[in-house]
Amino acid sequence: MSGVLHVATAAVVKVSLGGNGGNRVARFVQRGDLVPVGVDGEQLERLTARGLIAAVVVEEELVVDLDAERVAAEAVTQAAFDEAVKTAAKELVLAREPELEAGIQQELARLDAEREREFEARVTAAAETIAANQAPPKTGTAKPATKP
Repeated sequence: MSGVLHVATAAVVKVSLGGNGGNRVARFVQRGDLVPVGVDGEQLERLTARGLIAAVVVEEELVVDLDAERVAAEAVTQAAFDEAVKTAAKELVLAREPELEAGIQQELARLDAEREREFEARVTAAAETIAANQAPPKTGTAKPATKP
């Protein structure tokens, strides 16, 4: 059993992946690289006619082996990338930790001071109210009580 693969013959070839009715993604293929699966047949014919890519007939087993190798290589690359991102994020957090901790402590101190001011204002207002209620009545201004 044999299959057909397409290989870029030009320095760089731009191909579109995806259906005509949906979202399409452009990919750039360099000379000697395989054209990715998912390129429309009409586009493959057009690029072949222009000499930008060439069709290569290969045995089906070879195609499966190439796909398996490509998938394995992409998995290793993705895993390495994921690990690098994880490490960079951790280093960034650790580098900013003292700065973040200082900011948190500063905000807590500001909130404590604000609460203390509010508490003192309430205590002062309550003391003034109590003092006003406990003050002796003013003398000389009260009307004498009349007896009926």
